Amino acid sequence: MSEFRKNPLKNEWVIFSEERSKRPKKEKVTECRFCEGMEIYTPPEIFSISSKNREPDTPGWIIRVVPNKFPVLSPGDNNFIKNEIFYENLDGYGIHEVVINSNRHVKFISQLEEAEIKLILDVFIERISEIKKNKKIKYISIFLNQGEKAGATIEHSHSQIIALPLLPELVKKESNFLKKYYRDKKTCYICDLINVEVKDKVRIIYKDDFFLITPLFYSGYFFEVDFIPVRHMGNFEDINSMEKEVLAKYIKKISNFFLEKFGGNMNMFIKTQPICKNNKDYYHWTLKILPRINNFGGFELSTQMNINTLFPEKTAGVIKEYLNRL
Repeated sequence: MSEFRKNPLKNEWVIFSEERSKRPKKEKVTECRFCEGMEIYTPPEIFSISSKNREPDTPGWIIRVVPNKFPVLSPGDNNFIKNEIFYENLDGYGIHEVVINSNRHVKFISQLEEAEIKLILDVFIERISEIKKNKKIKYISIFLNQGEKAGATIEHSHSQIIALPLLPELVKKESNFLKKYYRDKKTCYICDLINVEVKDKVRIIYKDDFFLITPLFYSGYFFEVDFIPVRHMGNFEDINSMEKEVLAKYIKKISNFFLEKFGGNMNMFIKTQPICKNNKDYYHWTLKILPRINNFGGFELSTQMNINTLFPEKTAGVIKEYLNRL
């Protein structure tokens, strides 16, 4: 059973989940439970992209979605505030799903074809749309951990979806800023950011009619890269087919750059708008990729202030030079 406990000093929730400690420390590749033919070793599938007339939990699939065997949160918990004298806590209600990115034993997302990555994006859209039907859910986090340093315990390429019954404090702070910016300026902050970056030019890795790919002026992590849709969209699921093609293409290219330059440790995550009304005018979804190279030290942990050892202007130049050689 999981539990949310609130830190009043930060106004942030911490999730306690002892189930996560039961995850295998290192996967035996010869017994990979995510490969086709090993369906019996995962929980029953929730969704799949498969061949016609295939029975659930049998071979013949392209992408499978299953409940996480060692979930952070569970839909079985009731999510009520417990009666604590001094502290505030909640039962660990939520949803935790695994998207198995391929039926093949592929370690890195850059080893997939662009069409396969586009299918993964389609699966994200389907799951978001389905999970949003649950009125208890307030925020959906979609992410990929690749490599041990990035938090992955299974080599086989997979993504995860965690749906929360509350808004993380960071999401709340960002949403409040975006809302205030829109109220004051009558424009979307991210749309204005695109215009500024196009004018400055110095941090652009790639730009077309669909996406701006750039390390942000204030990027907090080494070689952190943001994928920003040019069209104003609050919800990731509003992305169209052409936008998905461009996004899949450059996820492959830039994650392959990270693989070649730094090895396979990488995180990717989508920041889509919280599930609430009246925020589509000011919220603008983005996708972020960063290699996991540096560990956090005492300063970063004690201050929550990151030290980035490379200016984003140089990050953009290095990646752009790599893409131009392809």
